[in-house]
Amino acid sequence: MSFAFLLESLIVAPIPAEKVTQWFGGDSGWTIPFSPTIGIPAYLNGYAVIPLVAGMIEKGMVPGTVMAFMVTGGVTSIPAAMGVHALVRRDVFFSDLIFGLGAEFLAGYGFQLWVEFLMLI
Repeated sequence: MSFAFLLESLIVAPIPAEKVTQWFGGDSGWTIPFSPTIGIPAYLNGYAVIPLVAGMIEKGMVPGTVMAFMVTGGVTSIPAAMGVHALVRRDVFFSDLIFGLGAEFLAGYGFQLWVEFLMLI
């Protein structure tokens, strides 16, 4: 676990929040599939994710991308993946990663469609 936290600190610390929202903001379709690049290194728990997500939305990040980031960080983060890898067989581990990333896509695109639908009403 120490190695995972070290990797996370090296990846997350040097990138300012403004850059993240600049890269993952806007209406481009690539923001949701690429949200794992910031979600996987982040170890998110229930207490930290709410203010983090609120700050991302306030800075202009697309709601679907924020949802995808939130789902990815909780399921396929480096510490979570290392914990699952230690407990299960390799095929189960890769199935967990694939289903986690699939859920990220579905949650992100589904939530974005829902937000756009609500804006039409």
